[in-house]
Amino acid sequence: MNRSNRARLGWILGLGTLVLSSPLPARAQDAAEVIGHALERYEERAATISGYAVVQESMGYETMLEFSKETVEGRPTFVPTTAGGGEIAAWGNFYGAYPTLAERARLDGTTAVDGHETYVLRLDDFSGLDLSEEVGAGQNEDFAPETGAFFIDSESYLLRKVEMNGVLAANDAASPFTFEISLRDWREVEGWLHPFEMQMTATGMPPGMTDADLQETLARLRRMQDEIASTPEPERDALEQMIGPRIQELERMIESGTFEVLVRTRELTVF
Repeated sequence: MNRSNRARLGWILGLGTLVLSSPLPARAQDAAEVIGHALERYEERAATISGYAVVQESMGYETMLEFSKETVEGRPTFVPTTAGGGEIAAWGNFYGAYPTLAERARLDGTTAVDGHETYVLRLDDFSGLDLSEEVGAGQNEDFAPETGAFFIDSESYLLRKVEMNGVLAANDAASPFTFEISLRDWREVEGWLHPFEMQMTATGMPPGMTDADLQETLARLRRMQDEIASTPEPERDALEQMIGPRIQELERMIESGTFEVLVRTRELTVF
């Protein structure tokens, strides 16, 4: 072996030794460890602010919501102070459920969500738990989750997605229902991290509602749209922007059996 080949072999062996001796990134061993890291980082961020306000847009409506920090069961929680803002706010406020999740969930490996590696925390037992507010169930509907999964980023420990499978009950009827929330476009503003895009996807026919009911609702919306056409500007444009997305969403729901709501944050103020 000549000198150049010996030098090349020595370099390769040296590189191999360096790679083998370098410590591998630490991996979480169980769900409690994942939740522990997530809560620790959340509470570190929460300690630096007293509240925040967001301007959000969904289905043609723009809403301003304000949140103030309160201590609930010894942990910082951001409570909406704007009337009518509780339901949208609850979609992203899962931290209150984390201690229970740490006790009941199991770590089921990792998977990619929107290009990010996440820990998969599965929950197979919801008995005795009330997560209706966290999943945005309405006052006239009772969603009872039976199984679910939380997808938590393996590096930042931010929540990327939540899946819930269960039964939706209303008007003395019940039907299978699947609920999913994706939290995307996390941005840091003055030390606070917030998802600037939250998408809720629900699959399953609302209890007691038939396809004929949906078609009748769509017909009413279209008649309303025809009436709006005769409204003087600028009121007409504003009304069309509100009713148009609802017609499109209902058409998609009738065709696919899936209902989607996308909430975008237009502005975030931290105080």
